[in-house]
Amino acid sequence: MSESSNITLSEAEIAFMEYFVRIAQAFSLPRSLGELFGYLFAQAEPVSFDHIFAALGQSKGSVSMGLRTLQRLQAVRTEYKVGDRRTYYVAETSLRRLLGGIMEDTILPQLRTSNESLNLIEQQIDTTSNPTDKAILQDRLKRLRHWTEKSQTALTLLNKFFPLH
Repeated sequence: MSESSNITLSEAEIAFMEYFVRIAQAFSLPRSLGELFGYLFAQAEPVSFDHIFAALGQSKGSVSMGLRTLQRLQAVRTEYKVGDRRTYYVAETSLRRLLGGIMEDTILPQLRTSNESLNLIEQQIDTTSNPTDKAILQDRLKRLRHWTEKSQTALTLLNKFFPLH
């Protein structure tokens, strides 16, 4: 079957796709991203962009954007075949690397910039004129700083005892 024609998905491939659609939706990610990862996860061999496009019936733009997003999250990697100009895609099957990629792309950047954000909040609290409001806001800021510190400590310990890469 040529890769430009539709590819019939097996029941198992569909089941994998449905599973990852539910996970994607739980994280407020697009359904198409869950379908794409689920399809790749079910493949025994690397597959080309054209093959993915034909199998999923998504637009080329959606497939392209989805692959870029999954690569950024380190959920998909590329492979090359000698003598073939096409790029092939493979799903990451290591939970440790998947979680590590998601943490590096989403959680850690937020924690790295959290002190700057908290300092800006503090500056805004300083301009609050009502003493009662100011006290409440300062208490909430203190809680946020504590949460951030605990989160950073937890992630450091998690990475020390269970390296994500």
